[in-house]
Amino acid sequence: MKEQILKQINTNTEEENMAKNKKGRKSKSEHGGSDGYAMYRVVICDEANKALEDIVTKVNVGFDSGAITKSDVANFVFQNLVKHFSDADSKALRSLHFDDKKVLSTILKSEEDLPEDLKKAIRQHFGVAEKAPKKSAKPAIDLSTASSVDKSKTKDFVA
Repeated sequence: MKEQILKQINTNTEEENMAKNKKGRKSKSEHGGSDGYAMYRVVICDEANKALEDIVTKVNVGFDSGAITKSDVANFVFQNLVKHFSDADSKALRSLHFDDKKVLSTILKSEEDLPEDLKKAIRQHFGVAEKAPKKSAKPAIDLSTASSVDKSKTKDFVA
């Protein structure tokens, strides 16, 4: 009895999976990725989606031997992009996503003092004068030997 129920559940599951997939085959993620595929999700903007659709349309025109999907194009692009992705591309991407607050947060979390130019910029922004050097509580004594001593006001001491 258990075996019949389990067999029925497995049959129903396979039929549902095949019904979900238009071509009647299991989706790539359902067969465990044995052919190198697994399901991942990437969120793209409208402009990137439009570009994918344009490429899919362009590639499929006159291609009667198969069908290219957006996933096929995305996989092709990512696999080939890594070969041509330069340090300049890294810098450009970092520049697009630079976050001032995150930088400040990172600096504050570090155990080092704030850089002097950052301190100066913060003080300038808030209209606070730069810190004046600390004054000594005692006046400086002139110990130079270059100055003459006025002996007229001193008493001669005879022992």
